[in-house]
This record gives sequence, structure tokens and C-alpha cells, in this order.
Amino acid sequence: MIRSFFYKKCCLSVCLLFLIFISCKAPSSRPKLPPKDFVKVEGSRIIGGKQFYYPYPDNPLEWDYFGVFIENREVILDTFYMCNHEVTQKEYLDIVGKNPSFFTGDTTQKKVVEGEIQENRPVECVSWYDALVYCNLLSIKEGLKPCYSFDQKINPSEWGEVPAVHDKNKWDLVECDFDANGYRLPTEAEWEYAARDGKDGVLLAEPNKFSGTNDETLLEDFAWTPSNSNDRTHEVMKKKPNELGLYDMSGNVWEWTWDAFSGTGFPKNDVLNPKGSPYRAVKRVYRGGCWKKNYLGIAFRGISMEETCADGSRVAHSSGNHSDGKSYKLSGYTVGFRVVRSRL
Repeated sequence: MIRSFFYKKCCLSVCLLFLIFISCKAPSSRPKLPPKDFVKVEGSRIIGGKQFYYPYPDNPLEWDYFGVFIENREVILDTFYMCNHEVTQKEYLDIVGKNPSFFTGDTTQKKVVEGEIQENRPVECVSWYDALVYCNLLSIKEGLKPCYSFDQKINPSEWGEVPAVHDKNKWDLVECDFDANGYRLPTEAEWEYAARDGKDGVLLAEPNKFSGTNDETLLEDFAWTPSNSNDRTHEVMKKKPNELGLYDMSGNVWEWTWDAFSGTGFPKNDVLNPKGSPYRAVKRVYRGGCWKKNYLGIAFRGISMEETCADGSRVAHSSGNHSDGKSYKLSGYTVGFRVVRSRL
């Protein structure tokens, strides 16, 4: 009887240890869920074609409106994670410590929007350089591996002051570690792929011309456009999302991407996770249209242009002087950004 008692006790102990072992192992075997506000965008293979084009009669240049999925070009994208909204003024302020936006709700300029939360409007008047700083600071704050580096330095506090004018000798030469788990800008191909509803959207015989719809008469349900914006930005996520759950991919503010654009077109051969021109100077691509302009088709590309200002300085994407008398060099009140992550 004593032997039987000890035998049963040993069996019970083994079972308990087994259950504890299983319970400890179970969480690691479960797939990781995307962080709050992030959408998993499953990768796939895309064969380019004219079904992706959306020409604007007054812009006949191929790179302007053909997007990245051009005819006879194959693109292969890995899975990535995209934030479902554009970076807001509050999010930017919390990380960088300042809000450079033009639309700050100054009632004397009648820029407030009734019924909307001011701090949830997208940040704008941010340069491509500013976006890199935000991404790395956010990554560091959350204990993730930053994607961007200068001379192997990942902390923006070691990069020096963000340039107010174009800097081709340093800031344009930033490196991106696409294997890092931190925050970064999407590549142009990732941006367009997500705007087109990912792998299901690009397989349609007639892919959407706008993010969320193929019907221009329904565009205002999905986007802030010149016809419904009242000449200003609006709180993010107020319009309908596309099929992936991404908001404001068309309209509200343009969005910076990682890619540089050389003007020489795209290679026609197979491309795995394309990252734009290797000649990373002067021109950077932004996509998605904005509250001020009618170029809201997914395929339309905007590029930062080096211009000569009245004082003779050279700048990129200068939006000129606004009603407050400020000159927004390297940025503008129509351009913001959203972030992605390569992995969790």
C-alpha cells in the first residue's frame, strides 16, 4: 500500500511538471501579433502591367503616374508590418519634442477643424531627414534595433543638427538595415503594394486606382481631397480604410518613402524587395496625394526637387512661403509620413 501511494504521488508530480513545461513553452510557439495600430502585409510576387497605370493627361512623364509595377517588371516583396495611420502631431511631439506642423489649430488662421482632435492630425512640414530621426528615436524608446545609421551611429543625438538645406554629403548617405526590427519608412514598392490592398488587390483584373476604391465618385469616402478638405489637413482615420485596414493612403498628406529616384526608370528584370535608386541624392519619393492637390491616384509619384531659392540657396522640396511668413525648406505642409517594420 505504501509503495502504491508513493507510485501515485510520483506519477502526479511528473504530470504536474509536464503541464508546467507545456504551459511555459506554449506562448513561444504562438505566432506574434502585430503591435497596436499595425497591419500585417503579407508579401507576394507581382507582375507589373498597364492595369496598374493611372495616367493624368497633364503629366505625360512615365515616372509620374505609372508607379513601380510597370509592364514587364517582376517585383517580389517579403511580408512587412505597416502602421494603419499617418504619424500624428502628438506622436511626433512625444518622440521628437517639437511639433513643426503648419496646421496647429491656430484659430486666428481658422485652421481648426470642428469635431476633430487637433493633436491627431498628421504631422507635416517634416523633411525626409526628420522622418529618419523620428524612426530611430521611436525604436530606441521601445527597445528595438534602429534601422538607420550614419557611420554606424544609430542614435540621432550623435548625427548632429537636422539640416535645413539639402545635405548630399552626409544625410543623403544614411544606411538602412532592413533586417532590423525597428521602425522605418516604407519602400516605394511596399507603399504602393499596401495601398493596393496587398496580395489580393494586385491580383485583381482591375486593381484599385485609389486606396480603398476603384470608383472616383466614391473617393471622398476614403480620402481628404481638395473638394472636401476645406483647404486643410484632418484627423487621421476619419475616412474609410482600404481592405487591409489602412487609412488615408490616398489624401490627407503625402507620405515620404525610403526610395531615391534617379530618373532613369526601373530595371525590367526580377527585383526582390526593391529599394529605389542606389544614387541616393537630391530626389526622394513621396506617395499618396494630399488635401491640396488632385493627384490622388495610387500610381502617381511625387519627388522632392532641388530648387534654387531667392537667396541663392539650394533646397529640396521647398514649399515656399506660407501665410504665416515662414519658409518650409526641405519640407512642406502637404507632406508627412507613416512607418513600417520589417519584422516583430
